[in-house]
Amino acid sequence: MLGGLAADNSKACFDANRDAIRVHVQVPFAELMATVSERLSGGSLPLKGSENTMFRMKRDVRFAKDKSPYNAHVSGVLTRGGTKKEDGSLTYLQMDAHGGLVVCGFYNLPPKAPAPIRDRIVARPAEFDKAVGTIAKAGFALADGDVLT
Repeated sequence: MLGGLAADNSKACFDANRDAIRVHVQVPFAELMATVSERLSGGSLPLKGSENTMFRMKRDVRFAKDKSPYNAHVSGVLTRGGTKKEDGSLTYLQMDAHGGLVVCGFYNLPPKAPAPIRDRIVARPAEFDKAVGTIAKAGFALADGDVLT
């Protein structure tokens, strides 16, 4: 489904496959988010997500260079309150024709909120380097986009 939409990202293609995309992509993704939410509910960071925290597939292209009208992926967030409008800790999930992406972090924190984390990194650089190395050995990396300076 999503591979076909990536190849032909037109309104006609989306409309012709709207029901199939709903049944085979959006509903299972919403179920995945609900299952993950249920598993996290008893933990120390009970993040919640559902169909209500999924993002639209139709893109806002008013100011974008890429005028493709639809995302060729399905995505959503898990947050403490189970809404898309929250700042703070979140997990972003995305699936496309080639696989998936999970991003964990913090969004739109007040400027002073990262200070304790930065202070600890400065105070214990060897521990931070070890953590980054462990992440790299597992095939992952820390993202450096949208950094606060």
